[in-house]
Amino acid sequence: MKLPLMLDSVEIVSRDNGSYVDGSWVEGSTTTSASIKANVQRASKQEIQRLPEGFRSQEILKVFLPASADVDLLINDTVSPAPSFIIYNSNTYAIISSEKWNHLLPHWCLLVVDRNPT
Repeated sequence: MKLPLMLDSVEIVSRDNGSYVDGSWVEGSTTTSASIKANVQRASKQEIQRLPEGFRSQEILKVFLPASADVDLLINDTVSPAPSFIIYNSNTYAIISSEKWNHLLPHWCLLVVDRNPT
């Protein structure tokens, strides 16, 4: 199915859990998806207001991905020690929530926050 409203390109980066090796922490390996077409929008004032206080001063975006996007690794109801993130316009965004919507046009809705605020 062709999705005409998916205009922006994003990459999804997932990270394996790290571990201690000989007493030193070693980060897990990362896997970057191919570029995925997405609809990226700024979060509304109401959505930002519902976030914990530490996020409110950072850039918050909503990313809508097609249901066919391989985002199963991103979905976790608990805090992951190695969270996945999105790369959009050369900026890195942490995924703070995700939902799969199966309404008129099935898709993923991700709420992301800038990992490197200026």
